[in-house]
Amino acid sequence: MERYPVRYALAVEPEILGRFEWEEIGADDPKARLLIAVSIAGVPHHLEAIAVENGPRTDSEMRPEQVASSHLYREILDHYRAADMGTDEPFLTVEIGGRQYCVFMTPYRE
Repeated sequence: MERYPVRYALAVEPEILGRFEWEEIGADDPKARLLIAVSIAGVPHHLEAIAVENGPRTDSEMRPEQVASSHLYREILDHYRAADMGTDEPFLTVEIGGRQYCVFMTPYRE
């Protein structure tokens, strides 16, 4: 699963992640988008989890495209992908409540 050597300063195991009390904020499917607040060095951040699934196969390697499971959140996933320098590789996912999610952390604004 790991492609790059990483020294983790913090690691949250899957069973802990599943115990978080995620706020279900999806409009058409409440569990399509989850949110939880965390504090890092006293700075509030939110973790946003977007449910994803495999879309149509799009390249010569026949890799499926990773898409948000709700059409309402595909643009959000595209914005995160663009911020990650626009790579074509799918994000790694975590399982929460039996679904696959991409999880992103963003600091709150003033």
